[in-house]
Parts: sequence; C-alpha cells; structure tokens
Amino acid sequence: ERNFLSDLISMRANDQSVKTLVIDDSFDWIQNLTNEGWERFGRDISNSSYLRKLVLFNYFDDDNITPFFRGLTRSSSIRRLSLYDENYICFNGIQSMVPF
Repeated sequence: ERNFLSDLISMRANDQSVKTLVIDDSFDWIQNLTNEGWERFGRDISNSSYLRKLVLFNYFDDDNITPFFRGLTRSSSIRRLSLYDENYICFNGIQSMVPF
C-alpha cells in the first residue's frame, strides 16, 4: 500500500516517473469512496500528463463507474485501462465509458 500511496501523491503532482497506477483490493480507503470521491479520483488521474496505464481490481459497479468516468473523461495520457476480477458493470456503466 505504501508504494501505491506514494505513486498516488506523485501522480497528483504530475510526476513524470508515474506511468502506471495499479489499484488492487488491498486498499480499503477506495472501497469507501462516495460518488464525489470517485469523480475526484477520476479528475486526479486525468490531470496527470504522464500516466499511461491504469489497472483496477474489484471496484466497479454501475453506481461508482459513472462518476469515475465523468472525472476521467479529460484524460489525454491514459493509453490502457484494465479492469480485473469482480467488476460488476452493466449497460449503464458501459455507456458512461463512451466519452473516454
């Protein structure tokens, strides 16, 4: 978790050394994000000019993916987004990804 938190802080500072961010289910704080928190997290990611790859495990459902992608839509650096394991996304959730 320590590497993730330092990478997150560096990414928020637009540090060019953070090109990949991997978030697995060992990060308890992310499981408690509100919709506003998910949108803020998406905006933080979209503000990075250097982040190329985002990997998320076990976090998404139709309730939180919409605000996340609302914040993420301005990203111009992300080249790969990987969602693994138990992400429960239905049609409405997929539709929120379209602008991205």
